[in-house]
Amino acid sequence: MDNAIFDPSSIVIVVVFLAVLLIARQIIVSKAGDLRQRILPADSSIKLRETQRIDRTTQLSLFQLDGQSVAIVHGPGKAATMVLLQPNGPSDE
Repeated sequence: MDNAIFDPSSIVIVVVFLAVLLIARQIIVSKAGDLRQRILPADSSIKLRETQRIDRTTQLSLFQLDGQSVAIVHGPGKAATMVLLQPNGPSDE
């Protein structure tokens, strides 16, 4: 049989290709922070401060927009709700 499906040279090519993909993935994952800092503008007016899970599918995200805090409740298949949070003043307690 001359037409073997698993030709040794084909197997070597596939293994080398997969190895190159794995190495590229590791480099990208290890440098993700540096890449993100280069891509995102330093003076971005929108900053994600925190995300908390409310239930299995709903999350609460806290954003900083031009010095104001905004909370957004969102989840798949749900309408997003945005609330502008008032800054806390000094407490009289």
